[in-house]
Amino acid sequence: MGNVFLCTPRQLDRELSDDERRRSLVTLEVLPDVDGDGGFRFDLDCVFQVIAFRTRGKPANYYAGSGGGQVEFVAHYGQILDHTPAVQIAVEHVSSYARARKATFGIKPEIELKEGGSTATASGGEATLQIGQNETHETKLTLTECSLSVIRHAGSVAWDLAQPRVAFAVQDFVSANLALFATARWARSDRNGKIRFTPDRLEFYDVNRRPLGKLKSLLMWRTLRRFTKDVHHGDGVSLDFEVKTDA
Repeated sequence: MGNVFLCTPRQLDRELSDDERRRSLVTLEVLPDVDGDGGFRFDLDCVFQVIAFRTRGKPANYYAGSGGGQVEFVAHYGQILDHTPAVQIAVEHVSSYARARKATFGIKPEIELKEGGSTATASGGEATLQIGQNETHETKLTLTECSLSVIRHAGSVAWDLAQPRVAFAVQDFVSANLALFATARWARSDRNGKIRFTPDRLEFYDVNRRPLGKLKSLLMWRTLRRFTKDVHHGDGVSLDFEVKTDA
């Protein structure tokens, strides 16, 4: 069987159609690997997106996006060994890291099937991450004066990307890549957990890509009620996972 990362529901970026990805407020990719001493490493590529749309009779685009969000990694009955640290960011920030994979891992999304009172799961297409394969993960934040804070417990770690809410400040909307990692170890044979990526509230921006005021935002919510229903991953991404190995 080798190493397999099972996850449900099918919400990883690799599983989205082009249309779903275009309409997604956030997307998430998870790349699992071994990390020595019985531990496992999980690289999380988190993307905040800005969605463009047009209202009836308007020739130019309006935009919807999120001003930040939270990412949580939970290892049920496990222990967090290491993770991306907190950071304060004063200016536009770009950083990246590259690493070679230590093990081959299969990623196998599972689909939950419900019929009557019974529930079953079926596996979707499997992707394989090969040992020795080089991976690059990039953090790119276009907003300024933001902070990435961290709360760590024995079996979980949570990151919060936030920008200050300063009255009358003119701020660009958030379109960002956020590369995070966590390493964990389980004492039990059933290695499972949960990953959540939750954006902050949906905000609207005008044709010049500047935040709308509170009154205009309220009017926009009412005008675009139908549009907001079409936003994919508007409430974020939440998936359960299990790591299986031959050992």
